[in-house]
Amino acid sequence: MNIAQLLSKSDVAVNRGILAILASGKLDPFDARGATYYASWIRAGNSLSGNHLVKARALTLKHVEILQAIAAKKIALAPPSIEPSKFILNREGIFHITTVKGTSHCGTLPDFDVKYHVKAECSAKLDARGFLVDQMLIDKYFQTIKRVAVSCEQLAQGALAGVKSVLLNDNPSLVIHGLEVSLSPAPFGAKMTCIL
Repeated sequence: MNIAQLLSKSDVAVNRGILAILASGKLDPFDARGATYYASWIRAGNSLSGNHLVKARALTLKHVEILQAIAAKKIALAPPSIEPSKFILNREGIFHITTVKGTSHCGTLPDFDVKYHVKAECSAKLDARGFLVDQMLIDKYFQTIKRVAVSCEQLAQGALAGVKSVLLNDNPSLVIHGLEVSLSPAPFGAKMTCIL
């Protein structure tokens, strides 16, 4: 039902419409005077009736475009009404490492970049800020990895545990259904993925 139809059928909508068009500040002086009179009656806890209701209905219908603009703005500013069951977070970046302790380590070089990719499937439990998590914390975690003496498999396994901890520390109500961490050492010819 559109706003004009609602105003034609609902007395409550007329009362609310009067308050809304007056608050918009877009009425000419004549219509503003009438709306102000009706609004004072409504704000006192009364409902318009009789001839006053008829005139107020005509006034709101005359200014239905103001009410349509107000409704459109409320819809645009309202939080989404869709309730997703899950969010899938994807975050990727690069961190730089130096290897130590012989040749049994991630990568083939002593000093190189590693591409990371994190994919987390989580229940839609947003925090007070409206975020699932602060994704910058994931990159900050990887930037702390500087020296490595383990294989890519072990590094990915450790990173999986580290990322999980970062996510849950940032949003303790988060429910993680799936988590993947992929690492690809320069020259990025191979990738190792560890899955929870």
